Amino acid sequence: MKNASYLVHWSLSCGNYGKAIYTAAGWDWTGFTGGYSQVTITSTGQSTTTTTVKPAGKTLWDWMQLLLVPIMLAIGGFWFSQVQRNSEQKIASDNQRAATLQSYLDRMSELLLEKDLLESDRNDEVRNVARGQTLTVLGSLDANRKRSVILFLYESGLLFKDGRIIDLRTLGVRVDADQPSAELGVVPLSTADVGAADLRQITLSGVFLGKVDLSGADLYGADLRRTNLSDSDLGACNLREANLNGANLWEADLSGADLREADLRRANLREAYIDGADLRRADLREADITGADLTGVDLQEADLSGANLTRAIGTTPEQLKRAKSLQDATMPDGSKHL
Repeated sequence: MKNASYLVHWSLSCGNYGKAIYTAAGWDWTGFTGGYSQVTITSTGQSTTTTTVKPAGKTLWDWMQLLLVPIMLAIGGFWFSQVQRNSEQKIASDNQRAATLQSYLDRMSELLLEKDLLESDRNDEVRNVARGQTLTVLGSLDANRKRSVILFLYESGLLFKDGRIIDLRTLGVRVDADQPSAELGVVPLSTADVGAADLRQITLSGVFLGKVDLSGADLYGADLRRTNLSDSDLGACNLREANLNGANLWEADLSGADLREADLRRANLREAYIDGADLRRADLREADITGADLTGVDLQEADLSGANLTRAIGTTPEQLKRAKSLQDATMPDGSKHL
């Protein structure tokens, strides 16, 4: 009992000593020190000790605990409300885009079936209406629905060279950063209006896309057979495994384009800018590459059988040696490779 009394006295003394230190430092009000209580010790005899503990008052930590819970609940409620609002806005926006697309398709179908859009003359009002409708809708749709518009125009025969009705080169408004006001101009398919579209594995064979900006567009596996892409910008474009058999790429910009395993048989690449492009395992049999810029092009395993490389610039012997085949190809100096 004596030992127990000694331990109680020692413990309480230490506690009071610690409290005294924090009190002297002026920290006890925070509550971070453990919230010391007032202790009164009364001796009633040799073996009996009565201890009175007076609870400490509310500390800063106690008040912080009381405030922290409602604050966290308020923050959590605000966050949940924002997430819910964003979700509702996203759904509403998606529904609006769907309605916009459907309205466009209905209106264009009416122009095709009732207003003879395909048979109209160049200056007929029905063509202006069709262009205006297309201009408006492309600026308000997401990637997948833009793809739907392009496919609709293609399948309706509105993009073909002969009597084409919708010219993608002149759809849209582009703001010139150097000008204070917006000006009508050519809108790149790869940016504001169409380029954000998912054009992978799309079929646009035989379409006239001359002088169109497709830079950076994703045309992986696209069917572009016999498509006229003359003087178009295809820089940094993804054309891997694309079918460009017989395509017209005269003076087209293919700088940095990914053309791995692309089918370029009999393609017209005269004076095209192909510098820095990746043509590994591409099929270039009988392609016309006269005067093209092939600086830094990777021709590893590319098939150049029968290709015309007359006056092609930027080629090196090491570069051409990496090709799969040069049989019957016309070399840059005009000689025939046997």
